[in-house]
Amino acid sequence: MSKVDGNTVDKAPEGLDEWVDYLAAKMCPLFDATQSAVNSLSEGAGKSVDLICAQLLLDPGAIATLLSLVNSKNKTRLSTEVSTLENAVMMIGILNSRQALKRLEIIPTPANTPALKNYVQTVVRAYHAGYQACEWAQARGDMVVKESFIAAFMCHVGEMMMQLYAFAC
Repeated sequence: MSKVDGNTVDKAPEGLDEWVDYLAAKMCPLFDATQSAVNSLSEGAGKSVDLICAQLLLDPGAIATLLSLVNSKNKTRLSTEVSTLENAVMMIGILNSRQALKRLEIIPTPANTPALKNYVQTVVRAYHAGYQACEWAQARGDMVVKESFIAAFMCHVGEMMMQLYAFAC
């Protein structure tokens, strides 16, 4: 098994299907700054969900974890996909969100290995794309502009995961 810090794995995946399976089993880690924000979360802190999510939107690990958690719960015929972080935190709850995020590995900043540096660069590029999509959606008058941000930001999650874990193989 590999870790974010660059430990090696027993056998490198071969072919696209093996890489997809290998990366799908990995969790997207959190930045250490996000972990600090997560540690301060509590229901009695007087923070709104918007303020909480504003901090979490900067981290693909937080977005991927919370959206996959809420979208994997109790699928019924009439259920709809949750596509915003605010809705996910409201449906899961602040304390459950905090517990889910505390289980993730932490990426130290500044990045100190080539894999982490490439990951951070990819996250920055993806954030810029998300911000541009959000601005464009707002200019068009879309109802939920944060969906546009998340879609553009997380569009690069495969590349982010490859940057983290391909160097370990």
